[in-house]
Amino acid sequence: MVNTSGNSRYFDSESPTLPTRYGHEASIFIKSITKKFPYVIAIIIGLISLTVLDLSADMGLKLIIGDKSIDTLIISLSLIMLVILTIVLRPLFKFERLLEKWADLFEKNSLTAEIKMMISNRNKDEVLSSVSSILEPINDPLQNYLETRPVHDEFFDVNFGGNVFNILVDNTTVKNDNDLSRSMKEYGAIIINIYNDLVDTKILNSFTNALKEYSYKNKIGLALIVSEQISSDVYNFVHLSTDDVVKKIILVEKPTIVI
Repeated sequence: MVNTSGNSRYFDSESPTLPTRYGHEASIFIKSITKKFPYVIAIIIGLISLTVLDLSADMGLKLIIGDKSIDTLIISLSLIMLVILTIVLRPLFKFERLLEKWADLFEKNSLTAEIKMMISNRNKDEVLSSVSSILEPINDPLQNYLETRPVHDEFFDVNFGGNVFNILVDNTTVKNDNDLSRSMKEYGAIIINIYNDLVDTKILNSFTNALKEYSYKNKIGLALIVSEQISSDVYNFVHLSTDDVVKKIILVEKPTIVI
């Protein structure tokens, strides 16, 4: 179930200042890491110096510091450096996951913007055509398939396990095209639902559950909701979710154009 209570906040993924904000956060994080580098460098210099002294002692040179004292200092500095490196590297792994999330968000924003520009209304043929032209891994075989067939009813209002998807393109709905079937199997299904009213958390729950049922034995490449209006709670949940299926969902808000 979608939970929009508690401390969740609306994540305005379409804000024009979003890349700037992320860039600022990344800059702050990098600065916090680089501040610790002088300590690491100082310890490395210390270790090198002590190693040179240890080698000098082995060669028979007389030193003020005893050989055992040098060994103790080397071990101590090594342990200190290990602690510092642990402190430095631990946030880096978290930052890697954050960068992946940002990359996914920017890719979704790009796809959303392109689809919005390419469709004038929310009819199935127009939505399918726009998606086929922007998904680089499969755009050539899918566009060729659509262009050579005037009717695409095999993809529309497909019933899967009692759930009806307005558009479902996968290796089972493709007819007599081995290249596209192979591409869809590798990329995963394109699943699209189109709504004429407000998409709220109840509708999102229903769509998400249908996707999860489909994903039990099938791969999903892209899940798309196209609607007249989408609630902020839906945006909030989709953009902050860690669920693998929900992360596939792209939201496209396309109001009806009245001439």
